[in-house]
Amino acid sequence: MHRKTDDEQMEKLFNQLPKMTDERSAEEIYANIQHKAETSSKRRINWMPSVALIAAILLFAIISPFTFQKMDSNSNSAFDAPQDRGGSMEMYGDDSSADIAVEEESFNVKDYKENSENESFDVQSTNDFPNYVVTTVSQSEEYVITLAVSAELEGTDDPLTLPLSFVVQKNNRTYIEAFNELRQELENLIDLPSFGLMNTMLNDNITFSQGTATDGNDRVIMEMNAGHRAYSSTQMNAFFQEVQETFRWHNFTEVEYLNEGKAGVEIGNDVKEFDLIDTFKRVAYFKFQRNDDVSKSLLVASKEEFQSMQEAVEAMSQIPNINYVFPSIPASMRVDQVITNDEEMVTISFDNSLALENTEEHSTALQALMLTARDFGFKQIQFNYPNADMIGSIRLNVPLSVPLAANPMN
Repeated sequence: MHRKTDDEQMEKLFNQLPKMTDERSAEEIYANIQHKAETSSKRRINWMPSVALIAAILLFAIISPFTFQKMDSNSNSAFDAPQDRGGSMEMYGDDSSADIAVEEESFNVKDYKENSENESFDVQSTNDFPNYVVTTVSQSEEYVITLAVSAELEGTDDPLTLPLSFVVQKNNRTYIEAFNELRQELENLIDLPSFGLMNTMLNDNITFSQGTATDGNDRVIMEMNAGHRAYSSTQMNAFFQEVQETFRWHNFTEVEYLNEGKAGVEIGNDVKEFDLIDTFKRVAYFKFQRNDDVSKSLLVASKEEFQSMQEAVEAMSQIPNINYVFPSIPASMRVDQVITNDEEMVTISFDNSLALENTEEHSTALQALMLTARDFGFKQIQFNYPNADMIGSIRLNVPLSVPLAANPMN
C-alpha cells in the first residue's frame, strides 16, 4: 500500500511539470544526430594513442623504482661474486649482471693461475737441486736405513767410505730384518758405478742379528760364515769403516763378531770379538764426485776429526787432499761467525758482502753444514743471513733440526 501511494504522488508531480515541445523539423533532428555520431567516432580514434601513452608512463613510473633497485642489487652481487667461490650463477638477476660477474671471475682465475705457475716454477727450481739429507720420516711407520759403501779402491790403503740412506716401510719388521732385505738388494736398487762406488762388503756371506749392548742401547751381532772371503789390508780397512759408518746412524753402540757361533773373528791380520761404534765423529762434510761430467755427487765425511765446529767449518772451504773430494763451501760463500754457546744449537752467520744465492752449490753447502752440525752432537742449526729467506729447500733465519741421515737414495 505504501509503495502504491508513492507512485501516485510521483505521477501527480510529473503532470504538474510544464510541457516541452521540440519545434525542429525531422530533417534537422536527423542531421544533428548524424553530426554528433561522426564527432564521437573521431574523438575515440584520436584519443586512443594519448590514453595508451599516459598508461605506459604511469606503468613505468610505478615499476621503475623496483627495477633500478634490483639492478643495483644485482650489480653489487656481480662484483662481490669472485670473493665467494661457492656462489652460483643463479644469484644474478639478468644477463648483463651475469656477464660482468663472469668477466671479473675469469680475471681473478687468470691471476691465480699465473701465481700458481710462478710458485710451481720456484718449487721446481728448488727440486732440481740435489738432496743430500734425510730430515723427516714417520717414526711409527718408517725406518731410515743407512748402508755404507766404499769408493772404488785404486792405489790406496786408506779407502773412502760413504753412507747411502733409504727410507723404508716397517711392515712389522725389526730394523735388522729390514736392513738385511735392503743390503741384499742394494745393487738392484741403485746404479753404484754411476757414483763411482762398489757394492758393500757387508754382503760378504755375513748374517746380521740384533741384541742389547752393555749401555742398554742396541748391539748388532755379525756372524761371519764359513764362506767369508779373506781380506787384504786395504779391504780390511774398508770393511771396518763400512761397519762403523753403517751402524752409527742408528741406535747401535756396539758390534759383536761371531765365527760359526763362537766369539771372535779373524779379519785380515786382526781378530775381533767386540767393537764400539762411534756415533758422533766430529767430522766435516765435503762433496764427493768421481767424474765431473758423468758421475753423481754425494756428501762424504772427512777422515780428519776436529776439535770445534769452527775448525770444521773453516776446513770445508779448503781443498782436501783426497781423490775425488772437493770443498763443500764455495769461494762465493763465506761464513762470518759460528756461535756454539748453546749445547743444543749452533748458529752460523754469513758475510753480507758476499750474496747467498738460490744456487745448487749454495744449497749443497748448507746441507753439508747441517750434517757437520749433526756430527758434533747438535740438535738444531740456524743459518743467519738477512737478505734472503730460503736457499733451495732450506729456510734461513730460523732454527732447523739437524738431519737424520745423509745421501738419501729414494
